[in-house]
Amino acid sequence: MEPQSVSEYCPRCQVVQPTFHFTENGAPRRRCQTCGFPVESPITPEPPPSPAAGTRDIKILCVDDDPLISQMLGDILRFHGYTVEIAPDGEAGLDVAARWRPNLVLLDVMMPGIDGFEVCRLLKADPSTKAIPVIFLTAMNDPSLTSKRAPSWRCRRPRTQRLW
Repeated sequence: MEPQSVSEYCPRCQVVQPTFHFTENGAPRRRCQTCGFPVESPITPEPPPSPAAGTRDIKILCVDDDPLISQMLGDILRFHGYTVEIAPDGEAGLDVAARWRPNLVLLDVMMPGIDGFEVCRLLKADPSTKAIPVIFLTAMNDPSLTSKRAPSWRCRRPRTQRLW
């Protein structure tokens, strides 16, 4: 049987990397293709304890057309105890937000079909989803593109300070 390659979070590289699956002494194993570190290593930090009974469950909706980004966000947020729902595009994101009523929406800007700006506008126009906070996730870094369609509020990227 040939090793299968998928992408998973590598604790040593601290990013999602291609991994390979193989069988060793009859047990399935996974290792990072970049550094060779086992992805199921016991040094992976333990997830925080689940919230006590009676506390509010925080629901986060991730809307992104890139399945790798969606998987990574979902894994990180679930690790920290959040309930996560994934939507692969803007239209599905609107449907899930209306039905599921998340506490927060993480929204990609550049998606096929309905883009993130339009999804945000539609969420804010609907009285049932108007109060849900939205955080944009994007690789878009041209201020002239974002300023035309962004809401009146926005967070600017902090300037990095040189340490040397």
